[in-house]
Amino acid sequence: AALHRKVFHGVDRLPSQALVDYYRETFFGHPWFREDLRPLVCESEQGVVGFLGVIPRPMKLGDRSVWAAIAHRVMVLPVPQRALVAARLVRACLAGPQDLCFSDGANDFGMKVFKAAGASMVPHYSMNWIRPLRPLSYAVDVVARRKRSRAVRAVVGPFARRVDQVLPRLLSASAPWNTPARVSGTLDEATLLGSIEKFSRARTLRPVYTQETL
Repeated sequence: AALHRKVFHGVDRLPSQALVDYYRETFFGHPWFREDLRPLVCESEQGVVGFLGVIPRPMKLGDRSVWAAIAHRVMVLPVPQRALVAARLVRACLAGPQDLCFSDGANDFGMKVFKAAGASMVPHYSMNWIRPLRPLSYAVDVVARRKRSRAVRAVVGPFARRVDQVLPRLLSASAPWNTPARVSGTLDEATLLGSIEKFSRARTLRPVYTQETL
C-alpha cells in the first residue's frame, strides 16, 4: 500500500487504512489463496521497490480443471533499473506453478514488460467499451477534458443536458437506452451458480465457483 502511494501518487507517507485493507483483502482475503501463488515483491537497500499482485483462480479449460494466476498491478519505483525489476517480477510470475497466466488493464509500461517476457496481447479483448446513458453530456465532458476547458462544459453543458432529457422520448421503443422488461426478486446462491454455469458454458475458458467461494 505504501508503494502504491509512492508510485501512483508520488507521496512518501503512510497509506490510508482503506488502501491497506484493499490490498490485504484483494490478495490475501479471497477464498483461493495458495502459498505457492502469492504476490511478488522485489527488495533492495531502499526496501520494497517493486510489486506484482498475483491472484490464483480455479478455472476450466474445456473439460480440464486448471489453475490460473491473475497478474494484477505491476508497481516499480523509478529506480535506475526499473525495467529490470519489473522484468524479474513478471518472469517469476510466469514461471510459477499455475497452468496459465493472464492479466488485463495493464498500462503501456506493464504491457511492454509482459510482452518482453514472452506474453501475448489479445487485441479484441483489450478494448474498453463505453455506453453513455447521456450521450451529448458525455461528449461535452470528453471534449472539455481533452481541451482542459471549463468554458466548454459551462456553455454547452446545459444545452446538452436538456437534449439528453428529451432524446429518449423522440426515439422508438427499440432505442438501446430504453429500460427493458425485467423481473425483480431475491437472487439466491443456487440461482447465481446456475446462471454462471449457463452463460459461461460456451466459453473455452471459464471460472469455477462453489457456494463457499461466491
